[in-house]
Amino acid sequence: MSDFLPSRFKLITLGSLILLVFIKGSILAQAPLHHDRGIALIWYGNQENLDSRGGIVTTGQIFYMWRWFEPEEGKYAFEDLDARLRQIHSKGMKTVIQINGNRHPDYLYKIVPYLKDIQYPTAEDHLNGFGPLMYWHPVYKEKYRNMIMALAGHLKKSPYRDAVLGIRHNYNAIGTEHHYIRPEHREQTHWTLEEDASWGDKWPWTQGIADNYKTWTIDMYIEAFNPHEDINVFLRACAVSGGTARPEHLSMVDNGDLFLFHTSSEPQPRNPGFESQYKVFIDYCKTGKTLGFMESWSSATTGSDAWDWKKTGYPITKSQFNYWTLLCNLHSGVTFLAMRSGDVDYPDFRADYEFSGRYAGYAAHPEVSPGAWIAFREGDYLKGDYTFLMERHSDDNSKPLYNVDTTRYGLWARKIDPSYPMKLLLDDDFASSLRDGANHVLTIRYKDEGTGHFEINAMGQTSRFNKEGTCDWKVATKNLGPDITGNHIEIKAIETSLIIHMVEITRQ
Repeated sequence: MSDFLPSRFKLITLGSLILLVFIKGSILAQAPLHHDRGIALIWYGNQENLDSRGGIVTTGQIFYMWRWFEPEEGKYAFEDLDARLRQIHSKGMKTVIQINGNRHPDYLYKIVPYLKDIQYPTAEDHLNGFGPLMYWHPVYKEKYRNMIMALAGHLKKSPYRDAVLGIRHNYNAIGTEHHYIRPEHREQTHWTLEEDASWGDKWPWTQGIADNYKTWTIDMYIEAFNPHEDINVFLRACAVSGGTARPEHLSMVDNGDLFLFHTSSEPQPRNPGFESQYKVFIDYCKTGKTLGFMESWSSATTGSDAWDWKKTGYPITKSQFNYWTLLCNLHSGVTFLAMRSGDVDYPDFRADYEFSGRYAGYAAHPEVSPGAWIAFREGDYLKGDYTFLMERHSDDNSKPLYNVDTTRYGLWARKIDPSYPMKLLLDDDFASSLRDGANHVLTIRYKDEGTGHFEINAMGQTSRFNKEGTCDWKVATKNLGPDITGNHIEIKAIETSLIIHMVEITRQ
């Protein structure tokens, strides 16, 4: 019956419908379990609004425009930053700091070529009559470096340095993230030059110029903050997926000396380009090589992308947007789930954040993880289930479902028909850690459609559950006593098929 399986897997059959859990080897984690793992609160306004939200928030995020730090050329103003760090330190919390290039110091426009009165995405200098600066100009790079070096020196001497979780690596070329110059603006003739500026020698703009600039910013942040030993740097995941991070940068990520972040979290990637960023987190964070920080793209409660979001080809509700974004982040192995304050404070989402805060950071630490789970889906990008120390076997015959209903669970699911097994893989280190003589709990969230019943055989203990046809999502719970035998779970559907959202094992 199990000849096709590697020796580290276990197979158990259970009649007409089987859910099988196999034991999967885990990878030894390099990055330690972080004390401040959990929910990071973002876009919350004044620092007075940052608190633990009843124990689920550990970290904040504060941002400054370049022009706020450098109101005059070479004169840096960090007093407001000091006051904010003092507040965060007094609360026993951490923060990520980001310096944005949406607004530049005015003096730069006197010494660096720029596009006059032209608006580019996220660049707000046009409010003062300016467009993008020639960010690859040596003077621009010199001034950016000077500001970053001054900030790094200030933070290293700050009495509140321990409140800084890390610095977010920003390009600050056009706005904060962008770098692309439109074809109609690439030649020197379209740019404005003031009296004190020089043209520089790199014209017209090319993608290679932009890539070289982005690589330079990575070097600069590493030089300034000396990550791991001094102040952590969160590297943009797109620098890895897009190839602008050099091999030595990748080695630092691989060794946990550079952390990762992105600002694109959604229920699933919206296209293949963003999918490649998620895979960076899976490759480096889920395997325990480094730590990750994933920020939500938009708000589930107020952002227009939430309830009108149709990237899956179907409508999506606010609760689904929030819930599946969190599951996607956990699936990607991140330690810090950065979510907007309006969503974290939304009462209907509280259970989602408690669940996520409990699991954040444990993906590469199965021996101490509070549990293991799998949320069933197929999806359009990053196809497959969202998993946390539990996976579905490749020869599974269950059917993917989309938009089962409008509840948080119903965006995706899978249906197991009678006579066809569902096969799962449970991390072997996690499974071994359950044999500690303590009580543990297995739960299955299922759609209560139709009649019939199903059986759960969990580590030598069997229970039967009847379906009542309410069409609600229900939870079948089985307490696992200390006398656990084996490393497997089985679910047997009797008479009718079973629609399931999640299987979870939790420590008690």
